[in-house]
This record gives sequence, structure tokens and C-alpha cells, in this order.
Amino acid sequence: MKSTTKILPLLFLGHLACQEPQPNVDPVDTDPPASSTGDPMPVGKPIGAPVTKVIGPAGGTIEIPESRMVFKFPAGVISKETPITIQPVENTTPLGMGTSLEITPKDVKLTGNAQVTWNYTDEDLNGTNTDVLGAAFQDEKGVWQGSKDITVDKTAKTVTAPVSHLAHWSFYAQFSLISDKDRLAPGDNCELTARYIEGYNDQDLVVPLTGHKVVRKSMVVKWTLNGNKAGDDVDGDYANVGQLTEDQTWALTKYDAPPREPDVNPVAVAVELNVKEFGHLMLIHTERIESPSSLKIDGQSDSNPVVGLTLHGSKLSGIIQDKTFTQMMVVFNIDHFSGKGTYEINKGHTVSINPRSGSKVPYLDSYYNDQAKWISGGGKITITEYNGPGKPIRGSLSGAFFEPTLGGILSHSSSAKFRALAASY
Repeated sequence: MKSTTKILPLLFLGHLACQEPQPNVDPVDTDPPASSTGDPMPVGKPIGAPVTKVIGPAGGTIEIPESRMVFKFPAGVISKETPITIQPVENTTPLGMGTSLEITPKDVKLTGNAQVTWNYTDEDLNGTNTDVLGAAFQDEKGVWQGSKDITVDKTAKTVTAPVSHLAHWSFYAQFSLISDKDRLAPGDNCELTARYIEGYNDQDLVVPLTGHKVVRKSMVVKWTLNGNKAGDDVDGDYANVGQLTEDQTWALTKYDAPPREPDVNPVAVAVELNVKEFGHLMLIHTERIESPSSLKIDGQSDSNPVVGLTLHGSKLSGIIQDKTFTQMMVVFNIDHFSGKGTYEINKGHTVSINPRSGSKVPYLDSYYNDQAKWISGGGKITITEYNGPGKPIRGSLSGAFFEPTLGGILSHSSSAKFRALAASY
């Protein structure tokens, strides 16, 4: 099933920007003001090897597998046998989608339109959707000239645009929800911003594109997390999905990841915008929380425990517990934390590890026997990732731990792996 995409009528989008719309722009006029010259962008650097094929009056196609793009030249578009070269390049279009293609020689005149088709993936559309896509070419001044004249086949997941001449061509999104991180550690956070670029509601009009801008808060209908409105009780508690904190001026939110991988992963952060003439637009961005964490005590194990880390001055503290908060837990401290390395428990207790199973009293990482000899279970904490405050910390711990009983000292084994963002104080 094919449908012609409706690119948003963005003359009214001056209301979205941080600046007032130009007074000579009529919200229903489809003619751009003379001052709409667009913003020059750099020419993208080559990506991979070019593809060259001779195309003549019979027409032909050139496939660029790495870019998932196909150029089709219908019969009669090129008057004589001509070597056509297509070089994938970086996409410098504002809110560009996929790679851009440079088609040469640029002095070859087409007697009709060629076609470029992009086979998109769900990941490509993370934060946007097919209703707001467009195609553009880069002119000799570096300005991308955008058009909504595209055809979307949602079943085949393709977008096709007519190509009037040989140049740099690309696809772009007019609206997108952009995150500064796509993958998070437990306890980590990211910032998501709804952005747009200006355009005009005329299928036959080619519009010079400007740099993308941030949508104003006044255009936001609501933010949701996994379909639940921000501020509502989301799937029970913060520990399962995280939470959103909305900005009060712009279409921007902070997402705080939960202290463990959520049961539904990735989570979906969405913003619904009221863009007036177009109606309501939903932009959805997924965030994946990744953790190699695990916890084992007395034969019990949890492959996705809750992890909490704090860094207070030079002291690193951590707590790792099962997702029910009832079966097992280990608490550790490193008083003189200095980054990556191995920290062993010691008599001065500047490094300590204390596991607990169920409702039992926490196990000891060492003790003094009847002869006043210090006995250690060889507990140690190894930090393998640390890039400064505000960055995730990865490590592991292991050792034997002791439980005093009336019948003597019992030994228990415990180990854990963790990676999370440490709260700093």
C-alpha cells in the first residue's frame, strides 16, 4: 500500500521557533518570502567506495547497498551512453536521514525525472515518522533545497523522490525527537528535544532549508513514557521504567533511567505536538537501558538486579539487590576511590563488602578468630570502567563471606557484576 506523504505546512511554524515569524509571511500563503535563502551547509565527506555504471537511452538502475538506496533512470532520461557515478557521503541536511548521495557528472542534463528510493528501517525512524519526511538536493551555495514531493510505501518501508538533475541528494525529517544518548546505563539520564525545520505546504515548491530549531513548550500536548502520561504512576514505580522531567519553556524533557534494566526494554519516550493546521503529531524515541549486572549469593542469582552507586568526594558506595528487594543484597564501600583498579578488603575497613541473604544479618568480609588472628575471605572489588563523575562505573566483586552462628563460623560465597551511573555529592 502506497501513500503520498504530507509534509507539514510549516508557514505557521514561526510560532514554534524562539523568534517571531517574519511579518511578510502569510500563514496560508504558499509563496516563500524573498528573504528565505536557507542556511549553507558543508558538503558531506565521502563514505565508502563510489559506484559507476554506464546509463544510456534505455535507462537503468544503480544500487548503493551500504546506503540502502537505489537510483533509477527511466528510458529516455539520458540521451546517450554516459558513465554515472554515485558516491555515498555524509548527510549534512538539517535533520538528515540516512546517507546522502553525490551523483556525477553534474553537467549531464536529464530530459525527465530520475528517481531515488531509500529503504528505511525502524531504527532510522527513531524519533520521527514517515509523515514528516522530505527529499532535498544541495545547491552550488551549499544550501539544501527541500521538497515534500515524495512517495512512501509503508509496507515495503521505502521512500521515493523524483530527481530533476544530478547533484547531492538526501532525505530529511521536518520534525524529530532527538536524544543526546540512545543507550543508557542504569541510573543514567539523557535529554530529549523536539526539533523542526521550516518549509512550505506546496507539493510543487522547492524550499531552501534552514538549520533546525527547538519547538516551544506551548505546542506540547503531552509527554508520555511507555504510553503513560508524564507524572502519572508509570507501570508501578520509578524502579521499573524511570521518569521524565519536562522543561517549562521548550519541548524538551530529561529522562532518568531506572536502577536496573526495565522489564520492557527499550522504553518509549513520546511527545505529542499540536502543530495547528496539520493537527496532532506524535514523535516517539526509544531508549535502551543496558546493564551487564548480576548478583549471586548462596546459590541464588539475579541476572538483572537493581544497582545504586554514589560517589561522595573520594568515597564510592554501592548497593546491589534483587528486583524484589527481599531475597539478597550486597553493600560495598571504597573509602579512597581513585578510578580503575582492584581494591581489596583490609583490616582498616577502608574497603568493605557485606552481602546479605534474605532476612539474615549481613555477612562479614573478615573477622578475628579466638587467637586474635585476622581472617579474610579474600573479598575484592575490581573497577574496569571509570571516566570521571557523571559517567557510568563498571566493576565486579567477589569473595568468601562469614556468618557467625552458635555452631561456629559459616562461610558463604558471593559475587556480583555492576554498571551504573553514580550519583555524586
